[in-house]
Amino acid sequence: MKWITRWIGLGTLCVTIPAMASDGREMIWSAIDDCPSIKTNNCPALETLIKQGTSPLLTVLTGFRSSDQSRRSRAAVIVMRPELGDPAKRCQAMIDTAKTTADSLRGELYGAMGRLKHGCAIPVLTKVVVDPHTDARNRVYAANALGNFPRAEIVEPLVQALNDPAMRVQAAAAHSLGAIGQTAAGPGLINRMLTVITPPSVRIACANALAKLGDQRAIAPLAIMLHHRVAEVRKTATLALGTLRNKAVVPLLVQRLYDPGIQEALVGALVTLGDERGIAPLGALARNESIAKTTRLRALQGLGHWQSAQVHKSIAPLLNHTDPELVVATVTALGQSKTKESIPSLVPLTTSPTSDISNTAVWALEKITSKRLGGDPDAWMRAYPPPAKTEPPPTSRPKGP
Repeated sequence: MKWITRWIGLGTLCVTIPAMASDGREMIWSAIDDCPSIKTNNCPALETLIKQGTSPLLTVLTGFRSSDQSRRSRAAVIVMRPELGDPAKRCQAMIDTAKTTADSLRGELYGAMGRLKHGCAIPVLTKVVVDPHTDARNRVYAANALGNFPRAEIVEPLVQALNDPAMRVQAAAAHSLGAIGQTAAGPGLINRMLTVITPPSVRIACANALAKLGDQRAIAPLAIMLHHRVAEVRKTATLALGTLRNKAVVPLLVQRLYDPGIQEALVGALVTLGDERGIAPLGALARNESIAKTTRLRALQGLGHWQSAQVHKSIAPLLNHTDPELVVATVTALGQSKTKESIPSLVPLTTSPTSDISNTAVWALEKITSKRLGGDPDAWMRAYPPPAKTEPPPTSRPKGP
């Protein structure tokens, strides 16, 4: 067997390894990949490497120099194995490997640095993410990797990357700014989201990031995004407004409730906010025959989150609908709402010829009352008689002079 000497890049470290044919190295790689645990007693391939005086870590790192993307991706997974050394050692080894790896092949290496979450990678990644001469694909990897480091010093380079010429780098930077949880990123995200030339995908990433940060300064900018021409941007802005949980936006969301591209998102946002001002508009949406059935069902599902008599008032008319699915959804919402005003309206449905309706009506009554009286409507009527109708008192006419 031939032996060759290679400079690995770890300071002055020089390692002598066997010069294997590509198929031999592939065999070693496959064996390492299949090892249940990278320990010499569980992985014969590594035991062989160690007996030859070859470092398993350095062998794995050679995979990042391969032109085969699947090889690089496998190396990025294997290098996470703790048996290959402490994180600081692996981090520094990856940094040194990056110095001798072709720029176009470094992406998986940067991704692995991020997943390792060791601080020694931060200076390298922040330099890469703002370097216009670095391959755009690698800037994306670096931006995503920085999202694993919730530190204040990460904000500035990622905000700078929001202005990268490549759209995918901008989106990756926005995603990571949301992930690191630093509210100092808010103004940069808002500015990028509102810039006229910002692509929809980047606006979406900025809106999601602002929602994760919980930045109340984003409310007005997100409200502007509700009027964007792209439905997905409007949808993301709607959900972000719900996530921020500021009830001041309820009237604004109600006003947009008939935007066909984002109705289900609007329902979700109103439910998340939990303000009772959303009940009547959602009830009207559920009763509207011109609205898509899926949206009406989503509105009914959402109404079940409120325990309020307003829920019964807003959707009780649907108990007489000809569509069994809508009736079942209405009964379910009333059961989840747990308002006793619904009992008289639900009792007759226990004898419905449609089993889904009758079974759901029994379930709803038991949910509201915490009693188990089955499908006997008379038993329910005896236990919960409808309130007696009271006649209004007669009006007395004033006596004449």
